[in-house]
Amino acid sequence: MKKFDGFFIAVFFLIGCTDYNMSEIAKEKVEEFRVMYEKGLFDNIYHELSGKMQQSTSLKVFSEFMSSEKSELGQFKKKPAD
Repeated sequence: MKKFDGFFIAVFFLIGCTDYNMSEIAKEKVEEFRVMYEKGLFDNIYHELSGKMQQSTSLKVFSEFMSSEKSELGQFKKKPAD
């Protein structure tokens, strides 16, 4: 599923932001993603994607992909204390 590479690259890019404001925004967005992922709210994640990403795949395909990945990868590990 190569089309999801851009999505994950964007998420990981946000994690590495150095500007303070961007860093805080990125942390909040990553935490929102983690919560939705852990709860299996893949429809919500899909609706947060860019329009271009939504055009490249359907909600059904995205949700199936995320469900499959979650079953393989499991929950996120607890993040270390800041």
